[in-house]
Amino acid sequence: MAFRRPDGRFVAVISSTGATRAEVTGLPGGNYAITFASADGQPRESSAARLQADTALPVVIPAAGALTVTAAD
Repeated sequence: MAFRRPDGRFVAVISSTGATRAEVTGLPGGNYAITFASADGQPRESSAARLQADTALPVVIPAAGALTVTAAD
């Protein structure tokens, strides 16, 4: 799922039932915060990425849970 917040920043969320790799596409270039919460709701990991325009953002989902990519600019 992806959406645009009222402040104009883009957010993409990937829900997974297990560990996997994915590519997030369609986001504009910029800085992004990447967070992961396990299936029990506990935050487990966070990182940052700089995305160039018209490129995919590869992400790793380490276990069942939700990964969120949020525009930081």
